[in-house]
Amino acid sequence: MYKRKALQTRGVVQYIYWIIVSVVLFVSGEYVHDYFLYHVIVSSIFLVLVLINIALNIDYFFSPMHNENNIKPIIFYGLVTIVLFAGIYTSGGLVMNSESPTIIHDSLSSLYFSVVCWTTLGFGDFVPVPKVRLFAALEALLGYLSVGMLVAVVLRYIAANKVL
Repeated sequence: MYKRKALQTRGVVQYIYWIIVSVVLFVSGEYVHDYFLYHVIVSSIFLVLVLINIALNIDYFFSPMHNENNIKPIIFYGLVTIVLFAGIYTSGGLVMNSESPTIIHDSLSSLYFSVVCWTTLGFGDFVPVPKVRLFAALEALLGYLSVGMLVAVVLRYIAANKVL
């Protein structure tokens, strides 16, 4: 019981840490246009840490013991990924598709583009500048993986609890 409580507390502290760092990187994206490379390096390191954390806890996501709690970390890591990539798009810039294409560094537009990219919708109203196109492709792949994991966990929960 004490071990489980300690793991839950560690998980909450870990979530707070991920939220603080991702929000700082997202907000700083607007102010570091001249230091884009450094911002991308720090964001990439943080993103690699998120992916390592997911890989190390992959057995937790598919564990039959935690069926009702498995969805929360997947959604959380998806949101952290969206915010991290939005920071990269803010600092790198997006091209607004209009009659006169302009490069913008707006946080809300970058967050919108990041959600569209993660869900692989691809509306086309914003296009990443060449230096961040690879990140857009990577985010789409991570979105595919996250949605696949989410569907697998939900189906496992339905099968285990005979919901349908």
